[in-house]
Parts: sequence; C-alpha cells; structure tokens
Amino acid sequence: MGYYSEVAVAIKHDDWIKMQEEAVSSKAFEDKNDFLNFWDKMRERDDGIVILSCDWCKWYDDSKNVAFVMNFLKDVQHHYLRIGEEGGDIEEENTFENEECYFWPQTSICFGQ
Repeated sequence: MGYYSEVAVAIKHDDWIKMQEEAVSSKAFEDKNDFLNFWDKMRERDDGIVILSCDWCKWYDDSKNVAFVMNFLKDVQHHYLRIGEEGGDIEEENTFENEECYFWPQTSICFGQ
C-alpha cells in the first residue's frame, strides 16, 4: 500500500520549460512523456505561472522522481505544498519574492464504511 500525499507546485513558465528538459537529461525520468505523466494535473495561468499537482501519490524522498523535483525547486522561485494522509502532516515552502499564494491546505472529514 504505502503512504499517500497530495502535492502542488507553482513555478514560472520559463522554469517549467527548464524543468522538463532537465527531467529527461538527468535521467530521473525516461522521457518527456514519463515526466508529464508524473503529474495528475497541469495548468498554466495567464500570469505565466504553471501549477502542477499530484492528487494521490507516493511522495517519498528516496524516489528518484521526487528527489529530482525537490532538487530542481531549490534553484527556482516556487510555491510547494505537500499534505500527507495523517492530520498535521503538511509541508509548505514559498520562495516567490512577494510570497504569492497559489494554493492552501484545507481540512475535511472523510467517512469510512
């Protein structure tokens, strides 16, 4: 099974293009389609920001895909949010100059059977 997270990343359009190129050249992903399929959703905003998200993914630090994304983010302005399965398991980082906010965590109640 594993532990699942919900992840969102916001980066500038130029950094998104660079990220795609480096994802393949670094061999973290087999090819561009492999990298694009890693994300459940992608949306480019009118202001030049690209929003990426994984809705229910195994976001493990030792995964080469996750390691690539996290290392790439170290060098670019970004907004990153990860919400784990357990209450309070939230990581957020915003390095945009004006701390533009593109998403936020939300708590809800889920019912079992």
